[in-house]
This record gives sequence, structure tokens and C-alpha cells, in this order.
Amino acid sequence: SASVIWGVIGPNRMFGSEGYYSSLLWWFLVGLLVPVPFWLLSRRFPGTWLQYIHTPVILGATAIMPPAQPVMYPTWFLVGFIFQFVIYRYRHQWWTKYNYVLSAALDSGVAIAGIVIFFAFQYHPVELDWWGTKGDCANFKTL
Repeated sequence: SASVIWGVIGPNRMFGSEGYYSSLLWWFLVGLLVPVPFWLLSRRFPGTWLQYIHTPVILGATAIMPPAQPVMYPTWFLVGFIFQFVIYRYRHQWWTKYNYVLSAALDSGVAIAGIVIFFAFQYHPVELDWWGTKGDCANFKTL
């Protein structure tokens, strides 16, 4: 926990120049520099979509993303883009009425599916051996 890091181990041993996580300190510089090009571009082209890019929100959102297989992120992005951009822009009244209900339904569906899958496959151990259970399915040769 944080009290162990700061009290027992000490921040210098964790984040100092010889610490285990010293490379994390470079992200302060990245966080300082990444917003600058977007800010300059939004000043150069006012009233465009560039004004909606908020890099602290984007970088903060990546920190709380759940761990998943790489093939899941495009689906996540596609569903988010459709419901938060396309439907918001072209069917705003429908989006206003049903967006949060749909979000709750999708979250509940994942929870219910997790319970069903647990009792179907894990409660009485069943092993499925097929290509979809072998990681991210990228069979590339390494050099």
C-alpha cells in the first residue's frame, strides 16, 4: 500500500535514480509536453474538432482501463465511437433518452454473462481447447 511505500521502503528507493520505478518519472515530462501540440493546433485552427482533445483526460483514462486482450480494444473503441459520437451527433434525442439506460444494460449484461460462464464452465471444470483461448492469437515469428 502507499503507507508501506512511503513509510517503510521510502520514495527514494522506489522512484529515485537507482529505484525500481525511476523510469516512471519520465512520464511527468511526457504529461507536460503532450498537450502542447494540440493546444497550438487548436489555436491555429479555432472551432475545429481539435478543441475537444483533452490529453489529461485521455492519459488518465488509459490509466484506469481494465486489462484485456489486444483484440478487445478495437471493439471497445468502435462501440464508444458509435454511441458517443455518431448517435450523439445524428440522433441526439434518442441518445439523451437512452444512452445511460443502454450503458447500464451493457454493464449488467457483462456481469450476468460472467455469472453464467462461471457456472457453465468453471463450477464444474470444463476445458475448452481451441485457437481463441491461446492468448491474443498473434502467431508471428520473432527475429
